[in-house]
Amino acid sequence: MSDRKRQLRKLLERYRDRAAAITLEMPELKALAASAGVPVAEPAPAPAPPPAPARPAPEPARRLEPVADRPPVAERPAPARRSPEPVSPPAPPRRPVAPDPEAVESRGYPIAAWLGAALLAAVAGAGWIAVERFQGRNSHRVVALPLSSSVGLAGRGIVLYTYDRARMRTAAIDMTTGGLLSVKEFPNVLASGLAASADKLWSADMNGFIYEHALTDDYAVRRTFANPNRRPSALHWDGSHLWIADARTNSLYEYTVGASLVPARQFTLPPGMAPVGLHVEKGLVWVLDGNSRAIYRYRARALLEPVDSMSLQPWMAAPRRPSGMVVGDKELWISTDGPAELHRFDARKLPWRSDF
Repeated sequence: MSDRKRQLRKLLERYRDRAAAITLEMPELKALAASAGVPVAEPAPAPAPPPAPARPAPEPARRLEPVADRPPVAERPAPARRSPEPVSPPAPPRRPVAPDPEAVESRGYPIAAWLGAALLAAVAGAGWIAVERFQGRNSHRVVALPLSSSVGLAGRGIVLYTYDRARMRTAAIDMTTGGLLSVKEFPNVLASGLAASADKLWSADMNGFIYEHALTDDYAVRRTFANPNRRPSALHWDGSHLWIADARTNSLYEYTVGASLVPARQFTLPPGMAPVGLHVEKGLVWVLDGNSRAIYRYRARALLEPVDSMSLQPWMAAPRRPSGMVVGDKELWISTDGPAELHRFDARKLPWRSDF
């Protein structure tokens, strides 16, 4: 009996708080109170229900009152959608009150309005991202690489090369499909950067050494160049010179390749930069920074003169980290590590900004 009393008290409090969201006739309320033994806090009832006004039609009596001025509360579901359960077995069972579709629609309006506003904001944000990411369906593609890691990226013809340091293997990737052509062991197990020319492959390691590899099945090392107190992290062959970006000295070097690597020019990179990709063409230097996930372009004159930049963060959010770059005539390729992926961009639609 105590449980029934508590149920009735909660029912009465909810009715009072929600301003009679569900209409109950006084005879029914008195019958419930009498069966539960709880007095009704109101004046003594009349001996008989008043003859007028006439009882409303059944359908309007079941209508839920819309609560348009209160926001939806997720912590306490509105009880107005269910009818009270029978309190006493002897009393005749009450027919469940079916919610009126119009009242449900009215009641759901605040939630619909809130969801509509959220959807509008999401669409606006997605539109902004779409504009930032380029216009056109094929401007950006991502290919997941079946590698444990990806270090460096080099291009030769329609083939891309990247190094899987965890497995100590170099993968050859078809540019047109993004599929693997081969995965082979690589003699430079500490490779930190790659570059390719017509007949050879270049690599650098974390101890400063530069290696010249033959384009054979075993990538045999032809020559090794010592580069003490350096930490080369990105390489590029421009057709006549080998360019090396060094993370330890925060410098960019241009070398003439002969019996040894002869320095031709040297430039200072901005502080805090971690170069992981490099491209040089017609005096324009592209530097991919792993820290800021951005590409910076400079004019190589007496100094590096800033030209413009492009942020890659909309496509390569953490934990993805750019690990290499290849610039083609129509496409830009970026490799990432964590996870190992290959990103293809339409080089004609890159969103460059000159305010850096």
